[in-house]
Amino acid sequence: MIVTDLRCEDLNKSFDGTQALRGVSVTFEPGAITAVIGPNGAGKSTLIDVCSGMLRPDSGKCCWGALELTALQPHEVVRAGVVRSFQEVRLVYLVSVMENVLFSLQRNINEGFLRTLFRWSGSRAQCEIRKGAEVLESVGLWDMRDVRAGELSYGEQKLLAMACCIALEPSVLLLDEPMSGLHREKVDQVARVLSRLRGQAKTIVLVEHSMEVVRSFADRTVLMDRGKIRAVGSTDEILAHPKLNEAYLG
Repeated sequence: MIVTDLRCEDLNKSFDGTQALRGVSVTFEPGAITAVIGPNGAGKSTLIDVCSGMLRPDSGKCCWGALELTALQPHEVVRAGVVRSFQEVRLVYLVSVMENVLFSLQRNINEGFLRTLFRWSGSRAQCEIRKGAEVLESVGLWDMRDVRAGELSYGEQKLLAMACCIALEPSVLLLDEPMSGLHREKVDQVARVLSRLRGQAKTIVLVEHSMEVVRSFADRTVLMDRGKIRAVGSTDEILAHPKLNEAYLG
């Protein structure tokens, strides 16, 4: 397993004259959960989009070790071991929970799922099914494996989306508001999963609005406002930082 930092170096990104990222430089360490917080429009999701290859920066770069992620296409970033979730749930709603996880395991997005599945040998298919079962068990969805994704509650769909990310066994996991819409018991379930991943020296970046979630689960916190990094440090330090109230209250 590769253990290395995820680094953003002087990232800039504008949309129609509005600068979403302004010289953002930050390092996300392996073996830690780092929260990225800030008011709406702070640039949090844009930062995740750039790190995952969904957006090209106007200047600057994002690197995982020696690999420059900002030079890659999104599917190449995934293959490199950097996986992200989205604020809006992205699932195949007409197929089952298990089929969604199996779908996520195809690493070549240019190939059809069924063609990929049919090419698998019996042992390969069984291996992927076992992996899917383990991941669904970890997020509490094993009993719903045969239910269509479209029939799940919103919170269950969020858990399934996370399961699809975890199934890829990423080294870096970028999560954009994964806790929103979850009841407390599901939040605790996600927290246990993230704790296990942190223990495996995974790099976990968590964009989150809930300060309760941040205080409970994040080791480090990055405070953003108006496209800039305002403060970086331990979660306790940042939540007590005067810049926090300034960023949220103006």
